[in-house]
Amino acid sequence: MSTATMNNNSSSSGVTASNDMKSILAQYWWLIALRGVLGVMFGLLALILPFATILALVLLLWPGLTVFAFVLLIAAWSIVTGCLMLAAAVRTDDGRWWLMLGGAAVTAFGILMILAPLAGAVVLTWWLGAFALVFGVALIILAFKLRSRFNDRPGATAARPVA
Repeated sequence: MSTATMNNNSSSSGVTASNDMKSILAQYWWLIALRGVLGVMFGLLALILPFATILALVLLLWPGLTVFAFVLLIAAWSIVTGCLMLAAAVRTDDGRWWLMLGGAAVTAFGILMILAPLAGAVVLTWWLGAFALVFGVALIILAFKLRSRFNDRPGATAARPVA
């Protein structure tokens, strides 16, 4: 009997943890939107000013780092981030497809960086700018989906100030 109780508790705690994560994401939807807006702004700057962007990125990281190593570092980061986003998309219901789109875009960006690492610093900034735009828009849409979930939950209307 205690084994059945433990199994029921462990499965219900997994559901509770999932619901807690959903409510936390829904509560802080505006942080996701802010990251999306910053991503769109960065993407536009990278597309408009590619030489300044690559110079700033190389100078702000390790100065002795070659462009090749820099490309591989960004590629690895992108692939890990994309896989984590895809795993998160499987665990949530709200905004699943937008989270999957963002994860797929990040993963594809990383794979492209590995396939063509010496394509040049300008192409790197164009890819980075395009990625930041797609990722930023996906995060903004996800944030508004989360905001609607946060506003639709019971008791959410009582916490809002009356204007």
